[in-house]
Amino acid sequence: MPGRLGGKVCVITGTGGSMGRATALAFARGGAADVGCDAAVEPAERTVELVRAAGGKMASLQPCWLAERAEADRLVEFAVKEHDRIDVLNNLAARIHFNWLEDTPDED
Repeated sequence: MPGRLGGKVCVITGTGGSMGRATALAFARGGAADVGCDAAVEPAERTVELVRAAGGKMASLQPCWLAERAEADRLVEFAVKEHDRIDVLNNLAARIHFNWLEDTPDED
């Protein structure tokens, strides 16, 4: 039985890491169709395997280097191609950078 995320398309970045993997699994348990990405190919592919083994739905785009605007655009296009929309975005991809959000240029 789907939970609160039943029927939702959730984009989760950084799914090769522990927080991204845990989020993908939790969202799938809640009924979401996950779309993941990561720069790290093998760990991201393992997350897809784990989500599917648990009965969830997941597609993933890797390598995907979100520090580049074109890659972020590619992720959105991938999610829309897979599911026609995006309902939730959970950004767990990270690069150490200390700025206030409003002072951060698009390039970062």
